[in-house]
Amino acid sequence: MDNNDLIASFLLLEEQGADMAELEKKASQTACKLEAMAVGLACGTEHVLLINTASLYLYANNLKQYRRIKGIIEVSLACNDVLELRDNRGNDFYRYHFV
Repeated sequence: MDNNDLIASFLLLEEQGADMAELEKKASQTACKLEAMAVGLACGTEHVLLINTASLYLYANNLKQYRRIKGIIEVSLACNDVLELRDNRGNDFYRYHFV
């Protein structure tokens, strides 16, 4: 499965009204799969994978993993805090999707 298929599968489960425990489990599983697809290159595809991974860890209430992935994104984008709007070293496209 690719990024879009994994996200679509998660969103379908959410749309079908799954309970929160099931959604958190699916979010964690999907995040792990997406993270495994990342190859460590600073490129658009990598950033999308990492942003989706961080978002799903946050959805799953796994703040430790969320912060870890957020740190990887910040290193990749060469910024101190991807959420800091005044730090213009980050790319606004990725910041917008991350926030």
